[in-house]
Amino acid sequence: MIKKILAITAVVTVATTMLASCGGNSTSTSSGTSSTASITTSTVDNTKIEYEKIGEASVRKDEPDLGSDPSAAVRVISFTLSKTELSLHIGKKGSVEYTIMPEKVTDPSIYWQSANESIAKVDKDGNILGVGVGITTVSGETTDGRIKKTITVAVSENEGNSEKVAEMVKLINDYRVAEGKTELSADNIKLNGMANHRIYEEGVEFVTSKYKSRPDATRPDGSAHETVYKQFDLSWARQLDSLGYVYDKKLTAENAFKTMTSSDSAKAVICGNYDYVGVGYYERDGYTFWTVWFVVI
Repeated sequence: MIKKILAITAVVTVATTMLASCGGNSTSTSSGTSSTASITTSTVDNTKIEYEKIGEASVRKDEPDLGSDPSAAVRVISFTLSKTELSLHIGKKGSVEYTIMPEKVTDPSIYWQSANESIAKVDKDGNILGVGVGITTVSGETTDGRIKKTITVAVSENEGNSEKVAEMVKLINDYRVAEGKTELSADNIKLNGMANHRIYEEGVEFVTSKYKSRPDATRPDGSAHETVYKQFDLSWARQLDSLGYVYDKKLTAENAFKTMTSSDSAKAVICGNYDYVGVGYYERDGYTFWTVWFVVI
């Protein structure tokens, strides 16, 4: 059996006393508000115009019918995306559905553009292609330039496995709740992208070197481990910790978690006061590779 756990020390803040149990209790409360559709009015050229507020969109109630008045120019007043983040594997395409309102507009075209085509490219229809490792943004803009929406795109050489990642996130949050801690969000695309790519690098290096371990805290090209933070534009307010890398033949999420929590210091890391957790997963040659990251933004 081969197992590997690397401690990332350059950017880790750890309490001087580690406890086997997290200890302490915490509670959280939440509140929400609800809203209903509302009617607002404005006056243009002595003409009263009514708009109905539906969610975030303001829809003109008396928008002219282009069929009866082809000369009437109707502009897009709402442009929404189905998601604002997208994770891609190099060479793979993804897309984001979008909606414009009202339905009948003079020019419904959307102009798409990538902020960094060495990471992701986008075609005229909004299809996004993963090109290189890193994180960038893709924007869609109405032709009159009035409305612009942005999608954050993370690209890795690792396809990952969303089901396996979800298993590990659940194990971590179940452990935290049992110890009186709050659950962590797993929705930070930058942290996820970094964890996903770093475990890919570790896995490829291990297999291609014929199952030999590499020195801690360096990347396969010899660069410092910290360079991956810049590559995925990840910054944090106070702390970023890692449980390192764990791998073995067909290592399940449950067994990987047990290995990761085999020390008191690792248990203390899991129970820290973080905002997000990110999990990286990779499979190759019968091995499964895992890493878990925590961050305070």
